[in-house]
Amino acid sequence: DSIISITDVKLSNDIKIADIYISIFNSKNKDPLDILNLIISRKKDIKYKMGLALKAKYVPDIKFLLDNSMKSYDEINTLLKK
Repeated sequence: DSIISITDVKLSNDIKIADIYISIFNSKNKDPLDILNLIISRKKDIKYKMGLALKAKYVPDIKFLLDNSMKSYDEINTLLKK
């Protein structure tokens, strides 16, 4: 099983595009890029549910990006403990 976290969301100035940064942990034998691609393939459903939750006039187009910063932090922390 994997743990998926949204680490950051950056909106464009006109609020038409949202870059969503995702961190993926404990994916065992799964490549994090495969998991990211699965999320991207469900973008239409996710955007629809965002529209229901936001109750806004406009829902931004969403772009999912892989955030490796926590993985790098974890690797550095492991090295420091040795």
